[in-house]
Amino acid sequence: MIKNNKYYNYKTAFSLISTLLFLWLLLSDSRPISKIHNALERPVVRYHFMQNERIKPKDTKLTIVYIDRQSLDTYGPWPWSGRQLTILLNRLINNGASVVAFDLPLSMPEENNAQQVYDWLKKNRSLNSRTSRALKRAIKHFDYHGQLARRLKHQARQQNVILGFKFTNDHIISTGHLPPPINFENKITIRPIHKVSSYNGNTLNIQKSMLVGGFINLNSTHKTPLYKTPLILRYGTQIYPSISLQLARNRLLNNKIYLRSASNDSNFITGINLDESWIPTDQNGNIIFRFQGPPGSYPTVSAKKIISGELLPSVIQSKIKNKAVIVSSNVPHIRSGVKIANKYFYSSAEIHANIVSSILSGQVFSKPLHLQHLDIWLLVFTGLTLGLILPGMKPRQLILVSGLFIFAWLIYHSTLMSSLLYISTLVIPILLIICLSLFHYLSSQDSVKLRMLSALRVIQDRIPLLSPIDSSQSDKESISQEQSTVMFVNIQNFTEISEQLNTIELNKLLGLFSTPISSVIMHHHGQINQHIGHSILATWSKRGNLSETMDHALDAALKIRRIAKTLQLASIKKNLPPLEITVGINSGIIKTRSLTWQSRLTCGQAVDSACKLSDLSGFYGVNIIVSESSRNASPDFYYRQLDTIKITGLAKPITIYEPICRTADIDLCEYYELQLYNRAMEYIKESNSKHAISFFSYLHKARPNIVVYKRYLDKLHTNAMNNKKTVHNFSD
Repeated sequence: MIKNNKYYNYKTAFSLISTLLFLWLLLSDSRPISKIHNALERPVVRYHFMQNERIKPKDTKLTIVYIDRQSLDTYGPWPWSGRQLTILLNRLINNGASVVAFDLPLSMPEENNAQQVYDWLKKNRSLNSRTSRALKRAIKHFDYHGQLARRLKHQARQQNVILGFKFTNDHIISTGHLPPPINFENKITIRPIHKVSSYNGNTLNIQKSMLVGGFINLNSTHKTPLYKTPLILRYGTQIYPSISLQLARNRLLNNKIYLRSASNDSNFITGINLDESWIPTDQNGNIIFRFQGPPGSYPTVSAKKIISGELLPSVIQSKIKNKAVIVSSNVPHIRSGVKIANKYFYSSAEIHANIVSSILSGQVFSKPLHLQHLDIWLLVFTGLTLGLILPGMKPRQLILVSGLFIFAWLIYHSTLMSSLLYISTLVIPILLIICLSLFHYLSSQDSVKLRMLSALRVIQDRIPLLSPIDSSQSDKESISQEQSTVMFVNIQNFTEISEQLNTIELNKLLGLFSTPISSVIMHHHGQINQHIGHSILATWSKRGNLSETMDHALDAALKIRRIAKTLQLASIKKNLPPLEITVGINSGIIKTRSLTWQSRLTCGQAVDSACKLSDLSGFYGVNIIVSESSRNASPDFYYRQLDTIKITGLAKPITIYEPICRTADIDLCEYYELQLYNRAMEYIKESNSKHAISFFSYLHKARPNIVVYKRYLDKLHTNAMNNKKTVHNFSD
């Protein structure tokens, strides 16, 4: 037989393994796990947009200039000539734009038609001095690319133009040129920052003219959701800023920039300092920003209207003066947008505008390092604590404890976390609590326990003992002796019942009996020694004191008595004879010998007495009978004295009792009935038949279903009692 504590050890092991698994889910940065985190956070993003759908940014110091389809129809496909870009830039600067950021890389060099004519004539020796002078003037006039570069070089002194470029991870050949990397005032490791493999930069002349630039990527890798976008990325050994970070630096008039790290961990980035302003980031340099409103929250202007001069100067200035301008496109094949929460479509410029607004307004979410460490320790504490306290709990207690842990996590998350977007740090512990609670609840149910028991029986039948008992071994090695409480559970009148049923019906009846009874015994820490057809022999070995083991046995017996009525109805519904279950309990010294991996041979006077008490239960019309020694060992129960009997093999008669309930569970009616019964038994001892008959008549009239009242009343009426103590000879 497998020890009971071993049976419960697997629950603790499951709790430990589950805790480690969920801890890995919380910490892992692998692609599948990141997808799970993003899936958990997606409903929160959708809820966030539903709450902020009608909210507009309070201070829109940003304007978006779109190269839209109307502009492309007027000035040709992208990339545009430097002439249109120069006009656009001049009019934006002249109308008071504080900074202009290009959300498009200028990577295509522009050919000068006058230069091509000049080169062709010179090659064919058809160029005279007069034509040469005219063409040189034309070359200078049609050098739109050079004009744009010169205009950018002029603006570079004021640092109010930011050129965009794009990083890629496609391992393709890089094109164009990059601006100078960002120079941090402090030295810090760059290993945690996401690395890129290639880029699409601006042309050499354009990039030489303008030293300020930023990447236009919205996502660094496949792992990051849209609302978590990088502010810095690494190419080679250099770090480059995003166009959003450069815009924020310009608006904050910042010159010095620092990388901020955890106090004791230089590998863990916590944010970026722009002089006195701090932008919190995660350990990879990603910012978690807040969308300021639905699409269309920022003012927009068509590039065509600015270049052509269609708008009045007052209208242009109202949209542009003292504002940061982002030049982008809302045409998909030029600059694609992103759909958020399956409802909102944002252009890339709008996303950059939301990032800059979040930085300037301080609505950037952060999670300090100490809270991330606290998440780990609290998750481990939750898993281990539940693994220790949940086994053996009743369903109501289990639900209450699990609910308290979930409530504690909700309070912790809502109090200390600054962002709902960290929903995965809340969902994972709650899933762990639900998983452990569900497992412990199901493992406490009859079906799970009995499936395990059935599996062990199959293993027992198919696998021989690892160390079979050798008949040559001495009795001391093969037979053990211990003080135990013995329970014998039996189906009354089983011989008559078995003759009425066929094999299939008999198997159903035995399954209906053995499954719940075995579960109750194991739940109350008992060992099932043997299944003997229609009977179950169980023992409770003495561990601390006899009273503790007897309490477990009596609790199991009372539970069996409660479910016996349910089993009776269930057997009738299945067109089977009603089950009458009897229980006998005794305590004493027993001898055991292991037969197989699971079962043991148990014998001794205590076993014989328990078996005979179970058989005698039907005579007295009760479900449970315990011996006098068992009653004395467990005083925390109320008992009804049944009789004093003589059992073959015992020198002296013993008094037998029926356990009623625990002393704390008895109700007032049962208490008074028991007092009347005890008084009637005292009259019998005193040979006062008149008063005894009076009391038993009253009890029988009030409770005609209790057989023992009727038996004593009949014996008193027929004067069957010759002694003060009634003794029945009971033999095999």
